[in-house]
Parts: sequence; structure tokens; C-alpha cells
Amino acid sequence: MNNANDEYKKACTQVLEVLKYIDKKEYNKIPNIVIMMLNDFCDKSYKYVIDGEKSFEEVELSETAKAILANIYTDYLVPQEQKDEIRKQEDLKRYNIELEKRNKYNPDNIFKNKKSR
Repeated sequence: MNNANDEYKKACTQVLEVLKYIDKKEYNKIPNIVIMMLNDFCDKSYKYVIDGEKSFEEVELSETAKAILANIYTDYLVPQEQKDEIRKQEDLKRYNIELEKRNKYNPDNIFKNKKSR
């Protein structure tokens, strides 16, 4: 088994543990298929326990677990108005990245800085 696969399995275990602490009403918004997939992929031998004394910000999670939780949050838990705002921000970010690439790799500009012989 490779490290990336192990990391993902541990992240799924962490996510399942975090989800135990969210409000039941919010938890029920997450499709069963998502929970089933997390259960299928989790590392059954990895023991991850959240210290109930710590705030969510203090809980140590892998970057992969944070990414999975962020996706669950934006896909299923965020109100539609906030989802629209997040999508706008993501679209703007993608647009700026593409604009930067276009300016950097524009074929019309590639040869401008070349010295003629």
C-alpha cells in the first residue's frame, strides 16, 4: 500500500470522527452515499480521537481531511446564497489564473524579447 493511499484512508477516518460532532440536522444533509464511501475508504485500524476539550480550530487534522471536510461543507451544508458566493470567488480565482497563463504564454509575446541576429 502506498503512502498517498494510506494518507487518504486516515483522512477519511478523521472526517468520520469530526462528523460525529456536528449537529444531527446538519449531518442528515450529507447524502448517505458520501458517508458510506467514507466508511468504505477509511482506515479501520487507525484510531483517531478528538479531544472534546479543544475547539474545532485546535483539532489536528491532515490537509487531506481538511479538504474533504471543506468539500462536504460547501457541497451539502452551506446555504445556497453562500454557495453562490463561494462559486463566484472560485470562478474569479480560476479566471485570474487563466489570464495570468494567457499573458505569460501568449504566442504573440513569446518572441518579443528575443534578440535578432
